[in-house]
Order: sequence, then structure tokens, then C-alpha cells
Amino acid sequence: MGEIADKLAKIKESDRVKYFGNLRSLVDANTIERFNQYYRLLTDYDFIEAKINHDKFGIQLLIEDYDLIEDTSLINFQDNYQEDNTATLNNLKIIKQALQLSAHVINQDAKQLAGQLTGRLLIFENQTTIQKLLQQISQTKITWLRPLTASLTSPGNGLIRTLTGHSDSVNAVAVSSDDKYVVSASSDHTIKIWDIARGNVIRTLTGHSDSVNAVALSSNGKYVVSGSDDNTIKVWKLETGELVTTLTGHNSIINAIILTPDGSKIISASSDTFVKVWDLNTCEVLHTLSGHTASIQAVALISQCDKNFIISGSYNILKIWDLETGKEQFTINESDIIYTILVIPEKKLLICGLHDGTITILNIDTWKKEYIFQGHSHAVRNICFTTDAKRIISVSEDKTIKIWKAGTWENEGVINAHTNSVFAVATTSDSKNIISGSGSSIISFPSNEYTIKVWNIEKYIYNNCTDTEYYRETGHKSSVEVVAFTPNGEYLISAAKDDSFILWKVDTWRIEDNIHGKSTSALTLGDNSDNRLFQFKASNIECIFHSIINTLPFLLATTYNGMLQIWSSGNETIKVWDAFTKKIITNFTGESEIRCCAIASDGVTVAVGDASGKVHFLRLEGFEV
Repeated sequence: MGEIADKLAKIKESDRVKYFGNLRSLVDANTIERFNQYYRLLTDYDFIEAKINHDKFGIQLLIEDYDLIEDTSLINFQDNYQEDNTATLNNLKIIKQALQLSAHVINQDAKQLAGQLTGRLLIFENQTTIQKLLQQISQTKITWLRPLTASLTSPGNGLIRTLTGHSDSVNAVAVSSDDKYVVSASSDHTIKIWDIARGNVIRTLTGHSDSVNAVALSSNGKYVVSGSDDNTIKVWKLETGELVTTLTGHNSIINAIILTPDGSKIISASSDTFVKVWDLNTCEVLHTLSGHTASIQAVALISQCDKNFIISGSYNILKIWDLETGKEQFTINESDIIYTILVIPEKKLLICGLHDGTITILNIDTWKKEYIFQGHSHAVRNICFTTDAKRIISVSEDKTIKIWKAGTWENEGVINAHTNSVFAVATTSDSKNIISGSGSSIISFPSNEYTIKVWNIEKYIYNNCTDTEYYRETGHKSSVEVVAFTPNGEYLISAAKDDSFILWKVDTWRIEDNIHGKSTSALTLGDNSDNRLFQFKASNIECIFHSIINTLPFLLATTYNGMLQIWSSGNETIKVWDAFTKKIITNFTGESEIRCCAIASDGVTVAVGDASGKVHFLRLEGFEV
């Protein structure tokens, strides 16, 4: 037990609460001694763990402790303070970001704190304070799966937060004008309102009886408007979640919704082939726009020559309508289904994302196509632009988020961290962050990732990337389907869906060999829906191994004596089951669906392959095998 843990154990509860809540006074004192105390607490694992587990505090209040001090706070006593202030502040920033990245897991299972921090901080091997924290974590007296490599997203990599809570696809996201809230629409029939800074759900709006496909916010920030597979549009109060009204009139699925800038009208697009314009105050239909002959997937609004026009997108067709009269103006042909339409007024551009992965750019003065390019390998599901109009962001069923430079249409960056199709995207008003939402589509490889992720745009611009090569070395580029230890225990072999094989050296966990293609690396001895059997040959190593696909939840691996078993339920978490006590003794949560697992002959070393292509190397600690 460390000094701080010992102190916490001896003081009474009321003093413990004061101790946890005292950090602001340490900063406000503005002295070296008090700052050193503040710094010592926030870099001590016993304090971190105790505050997270206290029912009056928790992980978010701890994260906010790291924000109490800014760069200027140290300047006031810098003359007498000889330490490197930059390094000190950087250590606090790294720990804070590691906690932010882990918050969605810790909120569900605080016992995973040690594993989450270890998996994110191991990369900082040259930073003494971080290494001391990791050393302290390694001595924790609990049963846990300790990551042996930095296989979880580390601070500074670009991912800021993961928001979990939806139980089905996230189909749409919208960000409030003050950047405080994200509103998400899901196939689980709900709308959720999230606090971006805290990463928690403020309220869940229920009332739709089927998938919610579209969501929009009024310009005054008071109302949320949603459209659903139940053929209805609902208007809610953002602040309270109260349902204001339900609009009926469409005869099929609502696919898209927008509001006019003044917030007085709702424009909806439906699979019934109609666009409707609604008066938000009277809830009456002002216009029903007919002319499409197939499901309308997208709708947008533009202003031109002091008039407002609606643009609707269907199967291979764009139609332009006068908002005031409801009359069709003209039609533009496209090459495939139009899933999303974006207007950038500053640049007088209309951008369409198509089913075939194409992105087309039109000039709204001439209505001619200026540029066409293959943006994605599968359907482009949504496009947004940064407020400064310098970049557009596209998301696709190919599971990627792509950043494009407006005007030149140069691809400036790619984010590959979703393991499901990406349906939804928005940006914050400061043009710094991307919000994305994922879900299942017909072409998606089966995955249960229904998450919202918050990203730092600049970290993914190619010229700014610093950790890309490290990320690529953590595993495969596609889902890992099989992992197996060689009989002598010296190597681990992983096989991915793209027929790539990696030979890992046990203990160092370094890649010894990386081979792609069945013809050179493996012979498939058996292949059916339930069982694949491989014979692997590389670097004088031979191994026969197999994968078994089972119903959920399913057993992934077991020790040689059968006393410890590792189970999963088709999500990001594995559970270690003690067959003797018939209890789950610990969990480990990764960042994408767990696909396979193997246990070494020592009974405590575990390899886990996931849908993102990563292989996690873990060791069971605090348990006698």
C-alpha cells in the first residue's frame, strides 16, 4: 500500500471527501509546494483509483481535476521552480487523455481501470512519471488482465472520446451551435443527447416505434427534430426532452430532415417518393413535392438570387424546387443512388455522395459538375464540412472517415478506427473535431460496434501524423479471425480475414514474419461455415490451427485443465470465467469486436484478435492458476 492509499485508509469518510475535493485549493494557492502536492496526487494510481471509485466523484470529476491548471499557472512562481514545466504539464495531459479514452469502459466496469491505463500508456516508455505510474499500477492487488503491449489507442493519436449507449446502428448525429451537445439518432428507436465534454448521456428520447434515421437541431438550440421508419416526424425540446408534437403525413420511411435557417419550417424526405415542407408552428404541411419515382434519401437547402431552393436526391436523380411555391425548377442526372447532399454556400458548391462511392462536385451558379472522384470503395453515407469551409468530411460503408481539402479535393487524411459502416458525421463549430456514428449495413462484416466517436481533425491530416506507423505495427489491416500459440510456446500466429498471417515472438511480442496470401503462407485444409483449419509455414515454424464459429455468447478459449475459460458475447469485451467458483473473475474491453482468443500453456498469457486487425497480448494477474 502506497503513502496516499495508506492515508486514505486511515481518515474518516468526511475527511476523505474533503481530500478528494481539495485539488482546486491546491492550484489556487499558487505556490510550488501546493502545486507539487497537486501534481503528486494526479500522478498517483492509488489516488486516481480511489477517486474514481468514490460514489460522490467518479471518473469525469477526476478528469476535470486535470483541467484546473493551465500553462500560465506555473509562470507566477517560475523563478523558484526549476523543473521542466512543459514536461510536467505534458504528463498531466497524457494521463487526462488516457482517462478520457477509457471513460466509457470505466463507467461500466471500474475494475478495468488498471488494464485500460496500461494499454494506453505503455507507449510512453521514455517518460519517467508515466513509467512510475505504470509500475504502481502493475502492483495492484486485484485480478486483472494486464496488457503487455500498447494495443489500445494512446493519448495524442487523434481519438478524443468514445460514446457508448446505443444498442443498434447510429444513423445520424447533430452538434449544437455552442458545441456542448451531440444529438444522435439510432436504429434502437431512440434519440440520445450527449454532453461532449463529459462524454455522458444527458437524456434519452423515446417515442418512436421504429428505427430513427434522421435528426436535426433548430438554429436557436431549443428543438430536436427526428424522422423515423415509423413514418413520423417528432419535435422535442432539447432542454427537457419533452415531446412537443408528432407530424404525420408520409406513407413510408423518413430518410432525411433539415430545418430552414430561421427555424420556421421542416423539410422531410421519404421513401414514399415525396418531399414535404412543414410549418413548425402550426404543424401543417405547406407543400408536398412530387416528381421523384423512387425513395428519396437526401435533402438540402440553398439560397440563390434572394430565393431559397430545396434540393432532393433519389435514385440517380437530383431535383431542385422553389421553397416558397413548391414548384420543381429542374432535374440533374447522377450515376447512382444519392445518399447525401451538402451545400457549401461560401464556395457556391453542391456536393453529392453516391452509392458507388463516388463524390461529385457541382457549381450552384451553373449547375454543372466541376469535379467527380472516387471517394470510397463503398457507399458514401454522409458528408459535412468544417465551419471554416476549408475541408469536407465524408463517411462510408467501407468503415472509413476521409478528410478532403475543399477546392483541390486532395485527400488530406483517413480515419480507419470504426469496425462497422460509418453512417453519420458532423463537425464542431471551431472546425477542430469530427463526430462520427457507426452501425451495420448489408455489406458490413458482422460487428456490434454502435458507437459515436469524437476525433481531433488535425491529428489525422497526413502532414501532422506522428503515431501512424506505430498504429500500423499493432496488427493486421483486417479482422483477426484466428490466433494460436505454437506447440513449443515460442511464437504466436495470427490470421486475418484478408488471408494475411503474422508470426509474433512470445515475450518480446515483436513481429517476426508477415505473410499475405494463402498460396504462400497457408493451406486451407477445411473450410465451412463453422470451422476453418489451416497449416501455417513461415520462418521454419509449422503449426496447424483452426477457428470455430459458434452461437453467441461463445467460448473463445480454455486452459489445458479447463478451469479457466474465456468467453465473449460478440462485442469488445472478453470475460474470464473460473469454472471452479463458477464466477467471472475479470474482464478486458478492447476497441472493436473480439473475434478470437488463445491461451498459452502457462495458463495466464492470453492473445486476443479483434475486428480492427489488432492483436492484444495480455497476462492474467492476481490469480493462482
